[in-house]
Amino acid sequence: RALAGRFAAAGRPSARLLLASEPHHRGPLSDALIVASGLAALECETRQTIEAGDHTLFVAEVLAADYVAHRRSPLIRVNRRYLS
Repeated sequence: RALAGRFAAAGRPSARLLLASEPHHRGPLSDALIVASGLAALECETRQTIEAGDHTLFVAEVLAADYVAHRRSPLIRVNRRYLS
């Protein structure tokens, strides 16, 4: 929750700074930062962007799945709160 909250904050610093104290690596296909303690890591390529009111929807193709942790529950955030 603490790490997810860092990324959800408005005006947050770059991902590189947010992950400075967390174990992570770079994705081999995208060079994106991948946190080691997540539930899954997908490397994607954007195929389409769609403006939807005050949001932008990104449609992407999954290029690789770095890892998937099957025995852990996902963290879900709705209306600025985490659901259990």
